Amino acid sequence: MKIFKYLTLIFLSTMVLSSCEDEEDNLDELKAFTISAAELSYPSENASIALNLEQAQSNIEFSWNPATTDSGFLVTYEFLLVEDGADLSDPLYSSASAESGKATYISIPQERLDEALSNAGLNSGESMDLSWAVVASAQQNSEISLRTISMTRFDFPETPEKLYIAGTATEVGDNPENGILLRRLFNANGDPINKYEGYTSLNSSGTFSFYGFQNRSLVFGGSNGTISAGGDPISPERTTTYRIRVDFINSTYELQPITWSIVGNVITNGWGGDVPMTYQGNGTWALTYEFIDADAGDPNDRFIFRANQDWGFVIKKLVGSNEVLAEDIANNQGITVDDIPLSQLGQATVTLNLSGQQPVYSINN
Repeated sequence: MKIFKYLTLIFLSTMVLSSCEDEEDNLDELKAFTISAAELSYPSENASIALNLEQAQSNIEFSWNPATTDSGFLVTYEFLLVEDGADLSDPLYSSASAESGKATYISIPQERLDEALSNAGLNSGESMDLSWAVVASAQQNSEISLRTISMTRFDFPETPEKLYIAGTATEVGDNPENGILLRRLFNANGDPINKYEGYTSLNSSGTFSFYGFQNRSLVFGGSNGTISAGGDPISPERTTTYRIRVDFINSTYELQPITWSIVGNVITNGWGGDVPMTYQGNGTWALTYEFIDADAGDPNDRFIFRANQDWGFVIKKLVGSNEVLAEDIANNQGITVDDIPLSQLGQATVTLNLSGQQPVYSINN
């Protein structure tokens, strides 16, 4: 038995030594092989690229000829975009190439490149010298190829077609990809004007900005009611729900604390009373209430939405639909709005949804 144990130990020791020698041989083999740098092909050295807002969703392609190794190991590629002369460890944009890093090209949406330039501090229409690099890697070896280009940001109009809000103070967080879309307002002819409106809650412990896209390429901030491109994030004075209005004609913004209630001849105290609604989030208020006939002499049971118990903040319905509009906007546009009819008394849930492009109400008995 002792002889058997001894022989077993010798065998195991031999296996361990053999394994260590194999690992050392493998490491020596890995260290010995070489990899060439990728040969960059497009864009050319010192090329100028002007990003086009009308083609924001289209791609700019960067390509190169493959790197080679003398070992047959798989080569993968990483693309880097940096300010010219900057450290490659702090890129404005980085990504594996197409096909999970195996392809010798990468296609990047223009809006992503514009966002990268915005993060570097460039304003609309400004240019910057950049370096684009390709890191070719196989096992633990890598080689870097570098080329200089110039890139120009989108030339934005003075007023964006859409406007979003995001930030640590908002319901959606700091990522503009989740931004709350504000509603663009219209004039009496139905043409869009350079004013926007939205309803949401804001937290005084955070900040927010306005975005022309659901990324950081076109950012508006400001202070004391004045808005500007690239301005500082805005801090709400208190935590509450707000009506937000942005006016690019006069470069202003307004944060109006707001609460909604129902007023009409179907509530206690009739038109002289208010029944508060509860904020549900996402620009929506709701109320479940036992509606009554508070004015027997009026055959038309109806109500309106009123904010802050102020007759200057009234929302009514558009004729023939469940869409609603602020009365002051309707008056400015020459649009007729009516009180909201209630077809059945008793308990019902009324919802006022002020999110999105067309605010609506609903009644569920």
